[in-house]
Amino acid sequence: MHRDKANQEISEQELMAQIQALGETPSSDISTQPLPSLHKRWNHLQEASSLVVKAKSAVSQAIQHIRQEGGVDILSMRQAVQGMVTSIIEDELSLLTLSTLTRKHDRIFSHSMNVAVYLMALYKRQGKSEQEIQDIGVIGLRHDIGYAKLPDEIANLNRPSNKQEALLRRSHVDLSVVIMQRHSTLKPELADVVAQHHEHLDGSGYPKALKAQQISWVGRASAIVDAYDSYNATHSKQVLQEPKAGLRFLLKLSETKYDRTIVESFIQCIGVYPVGTIVQLAGGSIGIVALINRDTLLHPVIRVVQDRGQAPLTSENLVNLADFQNQKNYTIVKELPHHALPHPAQSYLPI
Repeated sequence: MHRDKANQEISEQELMAQIQALGETPSSDISTQPLPSLHKRWNHLQEASSLVVKAKSAVSQAIQHIRQEGGVDILSMRQAVQGMVTSIIEDELSLLTLSTLTRKHDRIFSHSMNVAVYLMALYKRQGKSEQEIQDIGVIGLRHDIGYAKLPDEIANLNRPSNKQEALLRRSHVDLSVVIMQRHSTLKPELADVVAQHHEHLDGSGYPKALKAQQISWVGRASAIVDAYDSYNATHSKQVLQEPKAGLRFLLKLSETKYDRTIVESFIQCIGVYPVGTIVQLAGGSIGIVALINRDTLLHPVIRVVQDRGQAPLTSENLVNLADFQNQKNYTIVKELPHHALPHPAQSYLPI
C-alpha cells in the first residue's frame, strides 16, 4: 500500500517535471508579431471581457431557439466570434486568460465559449487563416447544442448518479449532430468538433468508440480542450488548490486517451502557470499570474498584491518576470492555495 502511494507520488512528480520542461521549450507558435505593450495587454484584457459576454449571449439565444423548434442563429454567432477572432489574432492570451478564469454557474454557456477560444488558439498555432479560425470558433460555440434538447437537471449535472442519467447526457452528441445537420452547412472536417469531442484514442469514448486514426485532428483537439475545461469545472476546489491539476490530468491521459502532441501544444497555449495562479517570489512578495508570455512560459506577468512583508498593495503593480530572468528575487519559488489571499484571484484582475 505504501509502495503504491510512493509510486503515485513519483508519477505526480514526473508529470510536474514534464510541465516544467514544456515551459522551458521554445514556443512553436508560428506568429512572429510581437505582443503589444504590457499595459496595452492589460487594457485588452478588459476589452476581451465584453467579447465573452457577447459570445455567451449568442449561445444562450441559440439554445432558446432550438428549444422553441427554431433554427440556429448562425449570424449572431458569427458576429460574436468575429470579435473573438480579432482578439485572438492580436493577442490570443487575453481571451485565454478569461477562459482559464471562467468558473461560473452558467456552465453550458461558459463551457461552449471556453472550448471555442481554446480551439481558435490552437488553430492560430497551426497557421490557419482568419476565416478558418472564425469557422472553428463558431462550431466550438455550438459543439454542445444538443443539450438544448435535454432537461436542465440532466444538462447541468456535474456527474451522473446512475446509468440512465449517463446515457441521457451522452445523447447530447448525437442530438448536436442532428441539429447542426438540419440547421447549418458544416465543412466535413469541422463537423468532427461536434461528432468526436468525446472520442478517445483507446476506443473508450463515445458515441462511436472510435480509435486512433479514426479520429481526425480536429476531433482529437476538441476532445482535449473539452476534457480540460470540464475537468476544471467539475474539480473546481482542487484546481483552486492546485492550478496545474488540469494540466496534469491531460498529461496523465495523453498516452492512452489524448493525442500527446496536441496536449503539449495546448499546454504551451495556456501556459504552465495558468492565469489566476497565486505565486510567491524568491524575494518574498506574493502575486497573481495576470498574463502569459508565450515565448517564456516560466516567466509570466504577475500583479504583485503583497510585498515581502505581506503588506497589501492596492495599485496595479504589474511585473513582467521575463524582464527580470537573471534576478533571483523575481523567480517563482512556489504556488500558493487560493486562501493565501483575502479575496478571490479574479477580484485582482480587470475582468
